[in-house]
Amino acid sequence: MIRSLLLFSASLLAFAGYSQRNVEVGISGGVTHYYGDLGNIDGPVQWNSARPGMTITFRDFLNNKKRYVTRSLTTEARLSWFRIGYNETSSISGVDVKDLKNYRRGLSFRNDLIGASGHLVLNAYREPFTPLFQQRFFMYFHIGVGVYYGRPKADLFRGSVDPGNKYYFWDDGTVRDAPRGTKDANITGRDGKYDTDLYSWLTEGGAGAGDSGRPQRFSPWHVGIPMGAGLRVMVNETTQHRP
Repeated sequence: MIRSLLLFSASLLAFAGYSQRNVEVGISGGVTHYYGDLGNIDGPVQWNSARPGMTITFRDFLNNKKRYVTRSLTTEARLSWFRIGYNETSSISGVDVKDLKNYRRGLSFRNDLIGASGHLVLNAYREPFTPLFQQRFFMYFHIGVGVYYGRPKADLFRGSVDPGNKYYFWDDGTVRDAPRGTKDANITGRDGKYDTDLYSWLTEGGAGAGDSGRPQRFSPWHVGIPMGAGLRVMVNETTQHRP
């Protein structure tokens, strides 16, 4: 997967070098929030699920014979990585851990989603005939299509993936190696290693879920339609040189 993305990046750079003299590359970071069945917060979004994300953007791949710095309609390609996850045993400010509504089941997962996408970008200039460095800022909008790959994993066991190494979450907020009420149960905590591949365990639901002998399952490959809007700011004067 990583090799394919690197080849894709190299192809984009080669095409950009053929069609214009300069290549615009941007690196950005952000956070993701989980929306789903897991959670201790009453609401559709679990706001304590913040995880990092990063994108690398290669902008402007239309033929640019006049070598404009920025045009009204242009294109971009993007490589992205987003970490999506949630841990029902994580503490919430102002709430005792034993009062978390789903603490006792202790579910958690992490999914590193890697993808590549292409976008059509509209730069909404305030004054189309005014030089860019005099406008300073303008809105932009983009929409595209992308392909993403991800296999969710979980931290369910201490050490090796074995039911005998299962975690047990007690009412007092501790994590132990035996069911609640067991005498001499040891406090172990969690090792923090997301090494259980949930995809191979057919935990996503659908045809064949829970039956390892059946091949039907959801694919780890996904098609998405990224879209968004933003504000582009020109921080210094840009000059153009024509042949």
